[in-house]
Amino acid sequence: MSTRATPVNESTGDQLVDSAVARLAQLDELEVDEHGQIYDEIHASLNDVLNESQPSLALSPLPSPPLTH
Repeated sequence: MSTRATPVNESTGDQLVDSAVARLAQLDELEVDEHGQIYDEIHASLNDVLNESQPSLALSPLPSPPLTH
């Protein structure tokens, strides 16, 4: 039984996201101490996709929380 949220062979509908998710398959072939690098690369790829698809969100600062006295 697989515990993956999105199986590697299932398409998300976005080629760039699918490529990033497909990299998870590499984890089985690597030593655990090498997993962090793959996760970092996947994270960077997914951030790039988000920043390209929603540039206004990438450039907008988060609103400040209201001041309470």
